Amino acid sequence: MTDWFEGLTGFREESYQDTRRRLAVVGDRLRSTVNDRSYAIGTLETPSVKELRAAAAPLVGGLAGSLMRDSGGWCEGIGRPIAWAACEA
Repeated sequence: MTDWFEGLTGFREESYQDTRRRLAVVGDRLRSTVNDRSYAIGTLETPSVKELRAAAAPLVGGLAGSLMRDSGGWCEGIGRPIAWAACEA
């Protein structure tokens, strides 16, 4: 039975050394020397919530919403109320 790794690379993942020998990094691609298929690779980033908020701030600056209670229901607004007409800002 073929596992996901073998399906992508054309070989079973065995020892670290054997796996490294059958894979090559070419620019921004990981290439299998067995089946000549390649896949885009990149850098894994793990930003903190603070870093994510700072990066998103310029993109969502005008989208800050508000939550208002009106007539027993909740109206969510993005710059202005959008759920019910009764929810006037």
